Amino acid sequence: MSNINPQNVRNIAKNTLFLYLRQFFILLVSLYTGRLVLDALGESDFGIYNIVGTVIVLFSFLQGALTTSVERYMNCSLGKGEANSFHKVFLMSLNANLILAAVILVLSETAGLWILEKHLVIPEERMVAARYVFHLSVANCCLSIIRTPYHAAIISHEKMDVFAYLGLVEVLLKLGIVFLLVRTDGDKLIFYAILLFVVTILLSLIYVIFCHLKIDGARFSRYWDGKLLKELLFFSGWNLFGSMANVGTAQGINIFLNKFFGVTINAAMGVMNKVVSAINSFCTNFQTAFVPQLMKSYAENDKDYFFYLIFRTSKFSFFLLYVIALPFIFYCNDIMNLWLVEVPQYAVEFTQLSLIFYLIDAMSAPFWNSVQATGKIKNYQILISLVIIGTLPISFLFLKKGYSPESVLIIRIIINLAAHIVRLFYVKKLFGFPIGKYLKEIVSRIVIVVVISLPVPLILSGIDMQIIGKCLSLLAVIFTTAMSIFFVGMKKSERETIIKKVKSYAR
Repeated sequence: MSNINPQNVRNIAKNTLFLYLRQFFILLVSLYTGRLVLDALGESDFGIYNIVGTVIVLFSFLQGALTTSVERYMNCSLGKGEANSFHKVFLMSLNANLILAAVILVLSETAGLWILEKHLVIPEERMVAARYVFHLSVANCCLSIIRTPYHAAIISHEKMDVFAYLGLVEVLLKLGIVFLLVRTDGDKLIFYAILLFVVTILLSLIYVIFCHLKIDGARFSRYWDGKLLKELLFFSGWNLFGSMANVGTAQGINIFLNKFFGVTINAAMGVMNKVVSAINSFCTNFQTAFVPQLMKSYAENDKDYFFYLIFRTSKFSFFLLYVIALPFIFYCNDIMNLWLVEVPQYAVEFTQLSLIFYLIDAMSAPFWNSVQATGKIKNYQILISLVIIGTLPISFLFLKKGYSPESVLIIRIIINLAAHIVRLFYVKKLFGFPIGKYLKEIVSRIVIVVVISLPVPLILSGIDMQIIGKCLSLLAVIFTTAMSIFFVGMKKSERETIIKKVKSYAR
């Protein structure tokens, strides 16, 4: 692959480092704040907050579809060197997101409110608080939607250091929320929702001001291009299938669990989501550093570099998540008990299974991003959406027959694996992706690393130890997993690149 630009590789390495360091700090703070929030609200109110949020997220599939469209058009315009085109895309995406925010506001305050009051299992004495939380969450969602084009502008210009700093600002503000929350004597659930809304307002202002001052083409002005809006919405329309499938499946499971097991099980889902989101962000941030160049390489018709990025993103996405997920899976119970005052029932099992789900998802990410780059998404979205949405009827049948709550997450894992296989064959047909080479160079190394790294946690996690012994064994698992990735999962050239980088930073 002689066409690979070393500067592009260096940019990815630098951006990944910024995002990885950012996420390590965010992980620590998120785990700490999650513990305090659960303790301050109590298991019931924490469960209410999460199930109310689920109703809002049900409508956010509209946002996901448009966000993907905006990022694709921005990256492609920059890849083709069309600065004026980028400015037009930014302005029309801002108009589109304003329209979308209005649509979601109407849907949430009508259909969403109906679901909240008629179909969710919430204690009667907490319905007033639940309504306050609902309305504030709707406002939060709408502001986040309007902010999307500014976020996409920062990512498309590969300003990952700025993205990292903004992430740190967000997590520090949320840390401040927790300290205020534990000191209030009023209704903590309502107060928590108000504080989160204030944080969203502050962050939105920071994004807007930064883009206005530092990014050419990301400044607000009055502009309308009906043809471009039609393109954005048409592209978003097909992405809508994927967003509906993913959001509908995740939140549908949450609602099913609420209907069959009550609000307390949503507290377990809330804990799981906090942990898994924080851990999975190590992987998604790495992918964030890759996506702009993936889009641009396709726009430039650089097929060698395009395939190179797909291969490397799939492999390293898995490894970056695996080195953290594996010890967490085996020591989840110990970590949860150390972290939380009271661990909700099923929180451990949900977290373990969800991490397995996201390990499969990590390998899949470059494939759906590569399809987005081509713009030929109609058949892909229909096919994958049908596979993913199959989780819901199967899960409902299992719960109806009396299976445990964990069964729905096991079903999700199996279907996600099937979806990954479907993606492989689809991209082969779409642009001639070499499946055989991918299985040999990427999947085989992943399988070998998993086989080699599993015995250590299997043995050590089963030994009864005190807290110091547990910590040492946890570090041993992380070390042996990292070494198996370094010596088996990576090629010689990749090891040499990392060693060279480490030496350059050590000087």
